[in-house]
Amino acid sequence: MIIDRRIKKTRDALSDALLSLLPTTPLNKITIKSIVDIANVSRSTFYVHFDDVFDLYDQTVNELLAGLVNQITADYPDLS
Repeated sequence: MIIDRRIKKTRDALSDALLSLLPTTPLNKITIKSIVDIANVSRSTFYVHFDDVFDLYDQTVNELLAGLVNQITADYPDLS
């Protein structure tokens, strides 16, 4: 599936914003406002891509895990 670079950039900015907040703020206390302020995108843009903070979290974790699996299978092809 091909994803437009602008979409990827926006989604990455939102994920990065969430990841920057997680070390100091519990997930259930993170607000969409704090995420969009850090990512420098509008609230409506957030909702184009995600349903809520938990959806962003789930998709971010899944993307990080997929990247980790890809790296491991590339480094150790016998494991796949």
